[in-house]
Amino acid sequence: MKIIDLALPLNERTPVFPGTPKPKFEQLASIEKDGWNEQKFTITTQIGTHIDAPFHMLASGKKLHEIPLENLCGEAVVIDARGETSESKKSIPPNLAQVKPGDIVLFCTGANAKAQIGTQTARELIKKKIKLFGIDSPSPDSSPYEIHHLFFQNNIPIVENLTNLEKLIDKRFFCCILPLKLENSDGAPCRAIGVLQ
Repeated sequence: MKIIDLALPLNERTPVFPGTPKPKFEQLASIEKDGWNEQKFTITTQIGTHIDAPFHMLASGKKLHEIPLENLCGEAVVIDARGETSESKKSIPPNLAQVKPGDIVLFCTGANAKAQIGTQTARELIKKKIKLFGIDSPSPDSSPYEIHHLFFQNNIPIVENLTNLEKLIDKRFFCCILPLKLENSDGAPCRAIGVLQ
């Protein structure tokens, strides 16, 4: 068994979406002074590798704690979408033949912040009944966030800022997305892994 870490590290250098406050880390106690180490992390729900629940953009959408764990773990595939950018004004035209109902589908863009998926691709993934969508860029779209809304209206969470997806292209594997267990939240940072047998 081989486990691939798909999450970015959380630290003061973790990239944030424009307008989002940067993370802050503070040492509250130290072994030298107090006999133990304790730190305070000030972060948003939209930092680093994180999951967006439908409530992120839909007032009536499911909140993070309402997403079943079964929807966060399962068989997964990575779609190679490297080389495509939003500037090309084209939808990413991936081969979606490998996608099965109930899959977790992750898009490898090469961490290209300009890469976006098209509405036709999103609709095809919805038609195939995927249970979670992920991408290694900050967002699969930009304002007015049509892709977010399409997925959320179909109860499909979105994971952003994944990493190491190139190691899983052309492989079928087990994926697990484990966000912090926050109640009534629009999302949370998460640990994501891919497991190869």
